[in-house]
Amino acid sequence: MYKLVALTSALLPAMAAVAGDERADWALEHAIAFDTVEAGHGFDDLAGLREIIGDARVVALGEGTHGTREFFQMKHRLTEFLATEMGFTIFSIEANMPEAYRLNDYVLGADGDPAELIAGMCFWTWRTEEVLEMVQWMRRFNGAGDHRIQFSWCVGCCPGT
Repeated sequence: MYKLVALTSALLPAMAAVAGDERADWALEHAIAFDTVEAGHGFDDLAGLREIIGDARVVALGEGTHGTREFFQMKHRLTEFLATEMGFTIFSIEANMPEAYRLNDYVLGADGDPAELIAGMCFWTWRTEEVLEMVQWMRRFNGAGDHRIQFSWCVGCCPGT
């Protein structure tokens, strides 16, 4: 049996506006506050996620809007937490398979320009400093040798695919 956990911060402000709705009240009651969206600042504030995630093998990291800096900074931070603290080994993103595999080769240590590889993924949303920083972190993480995380794809996005 697989367990899927979805983590999002996008809905909480909207839910706060409809206080009194039992679904909104539940979400606000179970929300876990965090200190920063920036990776590299430890995980003490994310410790509550361990119980929520439990033995899940898939964790979905969404964003309320494409291109919002803070959403992808938090996605990077959560990926860092999941890989470092919980042993997750794959990060998947909406991208075409060949381009994602080339980026994965880079993440695993092959030569290449990560900015060029990201630009080749056909989806403007990933051509950001935040995605580049996460990809560079993944490569450094893999270079440390303790664990390994791979970059994968989950759906084709380019026109005509």
